[in-house]
Amino acid sequence: MGTDNAQILDIGGSRLNESLRDMLVSRMLTPGNQCVLPSALLSDDNGSVLWQQINRLPDYYQTREEISLLEAHGNDIADLIAPNTVLVDIGCGVDHFKLTFPSDTRKIFPLLSLLDQSQKSIQYYGLDLSLEALRSNISKLAASFKHVQCHGLWGTFDDARRYAPTLSPASSPRWFLSLGSILGNDFPMPAVGILRSWRDCADARGRG
Repeated sequence: MGTDNAQILDIGGSRLNESLRDMLVSRMLTPGNQCVLPSALLSDDNGSVLWQQINRLPDYYQTREEISLLEAHGNDIADLIAPNTVLVDIGCGVDHFKLTFPSDTRKIFPLLSLLDQSQKSIQYYGLDLSLEALRSNISKLAASFKHVQCHGLWGTFDDARRYAPTLSPASSPRWFLSLGSILGNDFPMPAVGILRSWRDCADARGRG
């Protein structure tokens, strides 16, 4: 599946209904679990539009502050990323309002620019549940860089963790980027478990 020069890999997105059903059953029926709906249920195209409206409200400072932090410390982060690294951006955002770079993509763009300027060969994979979001954002990013190759992963977090080992050879570091508040959507202990699962997917030379 391609869009211009960017490739979108279907790692489970076409089976999204089944994945969400299984996720919901697991949350609801596992003994001892608190019955909390998975946030993925809110991340379809309609939910993505609503999220864009929320994070652009004047009172919603978090996204603006996240972008400021990434801009302030971008050089330090870029220096830590070795050539031939695979970057997986978990939840890369939407472009329903036809902005030049939507909020979530606006977070990653300065970092990818720094990596491209340093002429590091980097493989960037944006992960999202929305195929339309991936088509829009990855196409824009792919056209912006020479040394950073940009691709999309269409699927869930579970799909990405299963697929991650195939993205790079053993010699390439693998980083997972969570540039927003996604890890704050769960209770502390489950969130720690989720963070640990991403760490376990990272190559020994990479960072979770």
